[in-house]
Amino acid sequence: MLRPVLNAVALSAAWLALAGCGGGGGTVPAGGESPPPDARANFDRQFDRVLGIGPTLTPLTGQAAYAGQVRILTDLNPLDPREAVVGDLTMAVDFDAAVDPIFAEAGGFAGRVNGQATTLEGTLSTANARYGPNEIVAELLPVPEGQLPVTQTGVFVQMEGRLQEPSGAMTGDATLVLRDSFFSGADGAAIFGQANGSLMPDSGDGKLLGGSFYADRQ
Repeated sequence: MLRPVLNAVALSAAWLALAGCGGGGGTVPAGGESPPPDARANFDRQFDRVLGIGPTLTPLTGQAAYAGQVRILTDLNPLDPREAVVGDLTMAVDFDAAVDPIFAEAGGFAGRVNGQATTLEGTLSTANARYGPNEIVAELLPVPEGQLPVTQTGVFVQMEGRLQEPSGAMTGDATLVLRDSFFSGADGAAIFGQANGSLMPDSGDGKLLGGSFYADRQ
């Protein structure tokens, strides 16, 4: 589903916002461990690489497969980037489809929960999100008269599933939404954006989680 939007200012603001919240993480609190885990450091490098490619500015058509990673905070403190898990992300995108153009899955999460290294078993999938958003968002940007049209494209898609974590703190039904995203490079060579979600643990209060993602065209 394509949603044309004339909003160059919003595009620039969103691009800068993602540059600030994606790679590099936040500030480690005083007294905390300074060396980041390899998985987080690798995510930062890859996210920054995709961010640096620059936006895709032409319409995208046909089908494409993408593979990358998603990083989700596991603590409500956004200034502690150590409290996060990183998982694998795959997407199959049909830019010409009018309904449900994206099939996406995320799983294999590993990182830190409550200061402890851990893993989260389970897969989040668009197949489980029957009523969530699943669309391609195309923004048609205003340009001076006589110049070729400029189109910025992203995705807005929801995945759902059940995650299990040994301590039980992150065991429950989860939702993950990829949004505020941008395809990068020629012919949509990559994509990056925000990853927002929620987790309803089997016990305790629900958790609101935020993060970011990137993926390369295969």
